[in-house]
Amino acid sequence: MRRDIVKYGNQEDIDRIIKLADELKLYTFMFDGVLVNNYFVETQDKISIGRAKRKNIIIKENFLNEWSSNYKIILTDKEYDFSSEEDFEKILKIM
Repeated sequence: MRRDIVKYGNQEDIDRIIKLADELKLYTFMFDGVLVNNYFVETQDKISIGRAKRKNIIIKENFLNEWSSNYKIILTDKEYDFSSEEDFEKILKIM
């Protein structure tokens, strides 16, 4: 199994990923964060960030201070099975 890759991004980066996922008709899941939203994208190796491709992308709010957050982008091959916001919230806590 390939190792997880962690990158950081801003809102423009996330907008591009989500738009591309919509165009490719990939499964996406959104969960409300405090300042920005969290996302899960099942990419099926169709989206690359830089030269890295993985089966899933987890986009997690990365708290900077009381007024701002950016995104932690985790590319992973791990399979996640969740059917509710509570399940996704558990996944975010371990990342």
